Amino acid sequence: MGDYRNESFYQFFIRYCAPTMASLKCANMMSCPNTEECREELENIDAELKGKGLKVRIMFENEKRMLVLVYRPNLLAKRMKENEIREFLGEYGYEDFSVEGALKRLEGRIALDKSQFPHEIGVFLGYPLEDIKGFILNGGKNGLCCGEWKVYHEPEQARKVFANLKKCRDIYLSLFT
Repeated sequence: MGDYRNESFYQFFIRYCAPTMASLKCANMMSCPNTEECREELENIDAELKGKGLKVRIMFENEKRMLVLVYRPNLLAKRMKENEIREFLGEYGYEDFSVEGALKRLEGRIALDKSQFPHEIGVFLGYPLEDIKGFILNGGKNGLCCGEWKVYHEPEQARKVFANLKKCRDIYLSLFT
């Protein structure tokens, strides 16, 4: 998850959301200041990306920060149709597996405990289910490797995915900034 600091908002957005823009992931998440400037930038980006199958959604905010999800509804809908995903999310009280219903439940879970993210958030970010379960089972410890997420299953495959996501970011940054 990104944190906006010393680059233009547009560069920041691309740095953290390029894999979703390129349809390599169903979603990316970033944190940014809760300012009028950032809200305007997000509204502009959302309007620009709507026709490209992407959505921008503020999942949580307080007086200082906003937690923003950038997602592809079609890819998230496909993920929500997977039986293993439904069973897993059901353990956390998810009943509506439409994109909107699942995101509303996730928003509620984020708001419920501000001290940590609900671990099922990895489902929405496209992380492998085995790694999400491994993270929960191990309390975030004992991973085999770490990159976009902590890996507990198939580290070599994960390293390849991490390399592809980095390459995607580098290409998008070179093209759009």
